Amino acid sequence: MQKQTSGPSNFELIVFCGFLMTLSGFSVDVMLPAFTAMAADLNAPIASVQLTVSTFAITFGLSQIAYGPASDRFGRKPVLAVGLGIFLIGSTFAAFGSDIYWVLLGRSLQGIGGAAAPVLGRAILRDTHSGQELARAMATTMTIFAIGPIIAPLAGYGVMAISSWRYIFWAMGLLAFGLSLFNALRYFETIATKNPDALNFKAMGKAGIAIFSNWQSRYFMMCAAFGYCALFTFLGNSPIIYEKVFGVKDFEFALFFSATAFGIVFGHAVNKRLIKTFGVIKMLRLSSLVLVLATLAMLGLAYTETLNSWNLTALLFLFNTSFLSVISNSASLTLDPHPQNAGLASALFGAITSATGAIFLALTVGFVDGNPIYYSALMVCSTLAILIALIAFNPSKRHLTIQ
Repeated sequence: MQKQTSGPSNFELIVFCGFLMTLSGFSVDVMLPAFTAMAADLNAPIASVQLTVSTFAITFGLSQIAYGPASDRFGRKPVLAVGLGIFLIGSTFAAFGSDIYWVLLGRSLQGIGGAAAPVLGRAILRDTHSGQELARAMATTMTIFAIGPIIAPLAGYGVMAISSWRYIFWAMGLLAFGLSLFNALRYFETIATKNPDALNFKAMGKAGIAIFSNWQSRYFMMCAAFGYCALFTFLGNSPIIYEKVFGVKDFEFALFFSATAFGIVFGHAVNKRLIKTFGVIKMLRLSSLVLVLATLAMLGLAYTETLNSWNLTALLFLFNTSFLSVISNSASLTLDPHPQNAGLASALFGAITSATGAIFLALTVGFVDGNPIYYSALMVCSTLAILIALIAFNPSKRHLTIQ
């Protein structure tokens, strides 16, 4: 592990990276209790309001490609400052939006700027950790990441209770401003050597080919992409399922949704503890099996018309115990072979996985239309794809950089 000579401690750095990663989750989940109010206030169909999730996620995913090489060239600190600044501008646009199109424009800018946060969070971790230390540090950041999904729905409802949905965007901006202050005042550059050719298209193409040519990076990036399809199905449709099918909304919905996020904390505590004993691949397989069992149970209950707000919440809690374990371990396996191009590898991982999930949501949101059977079936298909990929993988025939 690379030791810092100044600046924040290793623990502070990991916490900072955790909050960088939670910016995206917070920015999605804090809006979920406001869907109905936004639709009424903006005179827009609920499907258009649901697009605030996929619009943010698509621009968020695709924009990550730019931040990785830029941070390899100029350093993590200045590039992060630019990204968080754009996010703040987007928050302002959305807060003052007079119709759904202005809000979607603001969400696009938030996605473009916010994309810097997870890319640089992962890159900073790769700058300072490797091997199983990287996997454990990534697991810790994902536990911190869970703070976003836990408090975001309650924060969103709290804002709605005392004001309007517009102030939710100021809450997002406040988080980004706090991260900007830490970046400016406490964070010291962690990249060992800046790459002057990182933004050279020929060099970027060569580095990108090297990343995709690496079977380990390519394989586990694919596994994570399937996971994001399940996640965005969950995020984009859950508010409508809870309200339309179970009559759960407002504060009650915020409580149920926050309860599911505690599964992330539990799952990552287990993941971090067991990685050293069982290794990353066994933990990936175990986590993917839990995902499949949780979503299959959801589908069975929906089909027999016994699904309700309580057992759905319990199953989504179970889903969350394993989802981010799959993502964090897949991210570690993707990034570990590329210490010299950690920024680009992190960018490609984030862009491909997030954009895949967001596009999947945009294509299927009309299909689900509040139907719990269709909702559960899509979750099963996504999680089953991960499990099949991991069962098909034979580690005895491949050398892994993380065991």
